[in-house]
Amino acid sequence: MRAAIVVSILAGLASFSFGQVNGSTLRAKYGQPLPGQIFIVRPGVEMTVTYGPNDIVCKAEIPLCVVKTEQLDAIAEEVVPTSMRGQDRGRVVTMSGALGADSSSYDLVTITQPFVRDGSPERRGLTITFNDSSCLGVIRKP
Repeated sequence: MRAAIVVSILAGLASFSFGQVNGSTLRAKYGQPLPGQIFIVRPGVEMTVTYGPNDIVCKAEIPLCVVKTEQLDAIAEEVVPTSMRGQDRGRVVTMSGALGADSSSYDLVTITQPFVRDGSPERRGLTITFNDSSCLGVIRKP
């Protein structure tokens, strides 16, 4: 058991050095996922993960929900700390009627938070997409 924990921690540290998160890292933080690779990241908040080759995380998504923006920011920081994201490449806010998305792009990851223009400052979900070339076919399936 102790050896498994050490291996998980070392795998997690190795993935941090390359700016990529893997399944072992998420399991160490949040425990075993529910079927469908769903992690409970906060009480009542579920995060679905899509993996690429070698168990690397390609996409982590908290579907539309009403969660405090501070909680979503904290979860994003847990999953991919600012130091692992690479250089900030800018921010884009898109709108279509009352719906919008706030996307922040970095060298290694893009973080998108949808919102509703209803007077509430709260975001309505979170999508973390890793910009690893091995993830392209996994994330953008037709």
